[in-house]
Amino acid sequence: RSGSFNVCWCGAHDACIGPASYNMHVGVLVAGGPKQGQVHNPPLGVPFTYTLEGWGLTRDDRIRIIDHTYSCGNDGAERMSGGVWHSSVPVLGPSLSSGDDPGNLTSVAWEGIILTRVS
Repeated sequence: RSGSFNVCWCGAHDACIGPASYNMHVGVLVAGGPKQGQVHNPPLGVPFTYTLEGWGLTRDDRIRIIDHTYSCGNDGAERMSGGVWHSSVPVLGPSLSSGDDPGNLTSVAWEGIILTRVS
């Protein structure tokens, strides 16, 4: 999950029991990446643009559209679904992006994807 977190410290000499032990703020932890859980409903057979929003995104990012029977990060996630028209498979980085810093974009998008069937 993306977001900001405070990092509180408890030294090894303390018992580190209860909130009073973690009394020194040592920093902020910020997790970036795309917003998760976005749902898109494109029509079949019509080109659409798939957009990811978040931060820390780059033009080198890639996506795979996989059948729902597979899970991201597991075997099968490296293969594009057969439901994506072969000529529209997004194999390169995004065609559109927004943000001032190339290493910290806030939006990336792949255009012209066509779904031919639902898995």
